[in-house]
Amino acid sequence: MIFEWYRGSDSSGEIPKRYAFLRQDPYKLFSPEKRVEALLELCRLEQDANYKALFLYELAMALGKLDRDEEMSAKLWEAFETFDLLGASFPHVAEAYAQVAWLLAMEWLERGEPMEELERYVPAMFAALVWWDRAPIERWDLMGCWYGLGRFFLVSAQKHADRTFGELALLCALRLHREATEDPKALLFLFECYLFLEDRRRCEKVLAMLREVDAEREYLPQAEAMGMPAEGPS
Repeated sequence: MIFEWYRGSDSSGEIPKRYAFLRQDPYKLFSPEKRVEALLELCRLEQDANYKALFLYELAMALGKLDRDEEMSAKLWEAFETFDLLGASFPHVAEAYAQVAWLLAMEWLERGEPMEELERYVPAMFAALVWWDRAPIERWDLMGCWYGLGRFFLVSAQKHADRTFGELALLCALRLHREATEDPKALLFLFECYLFLEDRRRCEKVLAMLREVDAEREYLPQAEAMGMPAEGPS
């Protein structure tokens, strides 16, 4: 039996046949433009949400090969919103879902970490952390997700004066620190979390670390300008 991997809406076998053909050394058999056209047609034909999302992901990758970055981003978002995690076919495309989520998380970083857009990206960051083991993603690839999610928690903590959000931000900052112990940007974020939680002793400890590793003095002055908590846990 061929195409046993396919769990989409087409019982005739035509859609999986076309997709399998596209995946055979794709950039030799098709020009990038023709590949985009073929994937658009698959997206149009497929009625199952999860396989449509898979084809949208493939389409986004093809658009990226053509340096059509805005269209690539739009198709990644469309794919992310199309996946049906409750659908019976989802386990067969979970790898693509994880990849889409991770690519969107990285997009926020590549765009310069716009804080006004962070809330939109947080679900993708969290999805990448939840599903990363289904895709060829290594744990160090997830540092941007920990950072972005932690930033969201810290902003929420500051906005709502909520200690629980602050503790969630700290958990993300500590996880990030353990993957990149000498990274000054990660240390600044860790300092901000302890500052919000009014933990003076740990603020001082992190500040000392920053003085050791921030050779360019890019992040240390920012931490010093924030000041110290008046008191904190002993």
